[in-house]
Amino acid sequence: MEHLKNCWIPAMWSKELKKKPKQVKVLGTNFVFYRDSNDTPVALEDRCPHRGVKLSEGAVISGDITCPYHGWRFDSQGQCSYIPSLFEGTKLPSVYVPSYPTCERNGLVWFVPGGNPTSEAPPEVVYPEARWFASTLDVAGHYIYIMENWVENSHANVLHSGLLRGKPLNHVTATISRSADHVRIRTLGEQEMDSLLFMLMGRKGKPIEHIEEYHAPNIMVSIYRQRGYVAGVQGFMVPVDETHTRWISRVFLDLGMITPLVFPIFARVTDKIMMQDAKIIDTMQQQAVDFPGGKIFSVISDASSIEVVKAARAFAESGPEPEMRKKEKVIKYWL
Repeated sequence: MEHLKNCWIPAMWSKELKKKPKQVKVLGTNFVFYRDSNDTPVALEDRCPHRGVKLSEGAVISGDITCPYHGWRFDSQGQCSYIPSLFEGTKLPSVYVPSYPTCERNGLVWFVPGGNPTSEAPPEVVYPEARWFASTLDVAGHYIYIMENWVENSHANVLHSGLLRGKPLNHVTATISRSADHVRIRTLGEQEMDSLLFMLMGRKGKPIEHIEEYHAPNIMVSIYRQRGYVAGVQGFMVPVDETHTRWISRVFLDLGMITPLVFPIFARVTDKIMMQDAKIIDTMQQQAVDFPGGKIFSVISDASSIEVVKAARAFAESGPEPEMRKKEKVIKYWL
């Protein structure tokens, strides 16, 4: 996961970062986040260089974070700004805490855990005008498991039966396009779904367009469109470590004038669906531990998830492949 370090990673929703410092673990390292005197988010390594205590257990004083052990303070750049035990006027030692590029955008606090951003700004959100709700789930599984599950549509006929889908009623065609840092799956052929969400938002006999996308290194998007209406999820899979992920999602809906009426039910149902996914991914991770080397078999309906896993693993191991030519394949199956 080395090549994720210099990408913009969402640490938390903006509303979660208030006056108190907050510890966030990403890629196996603990960081402390807090707001300085200008209310700007700051990210530092969560370790005081004096005796190694967690800065996240301290307080923010005059915009600087204070160690709870000896009261050493550090500014937003990580530079030591005050040591209580030293006489006034004493030159401070040249000691600092590593700091990281941070910004606040689209309701999220973003940072670059490697310190050297490969792009100027974090990615934009999709459908910013739609009504949406924020979701954060802590999953005991590798972040790529979530992305694999995201585009593997046939599991919804069973795991989410009655909520998202039911019996496989449609003969669908999916076009899978892959480039160096992007996979796009466009699925056509669904005209009805035996589910609560379809009863809320869909109309039988009218075509549904389903678009799913992977954006390197860790962003997934799923969009359903019918009759000019849209529903979907944009997810950011934040690797806590090799076996844990913080799954941050923006779930959105635009049904025109009836959106306020339908949205509360939509939110409850989609929240339950994501919790079902999180639980099954927990199980997958544990099974990988209990059955090391266990063979995995795939069929044609798994082709989308296979391409996403390949792309995500390739980026994590080597970064983007600049000379990779765009590939495309078409698959058909029951959904």
